[in-house]
Amino acid sequence: SQYQPYDANAQTSYLQEIIFNNTQTYLFETSDLQLTFFNYKTEIQEWNVSYLIARDKESILRLSNESLFSLVFRNNEVSIFKVKQNAT
Repeated sequence: SQYQPYDANAQTSYLQEIIFNNTQTYLFETSDLQLTFFNYKTEIQEWNVSYLIARDKESILRLSNESLFSLVFRNNEVSIFKVKQNAT
């Protein structure tokens, strides 16, 4: 088979059709299942969590800025946070 040249107009039409179709149905209910949300403070209490380990930078930054945790160990691979028991 021969290489087909890039057709910007075809791609634009394709994307416009997808966007149009999505905007026509965005208010439709897709499920009757109840949404549940994870509350980490509740789970920490229920599971009696004492320490959290984080490896990715976003989690480390988020935990560092949260008064519930104090950083107790950090190296190039992992950060360990102690849960402040009276803060939950």
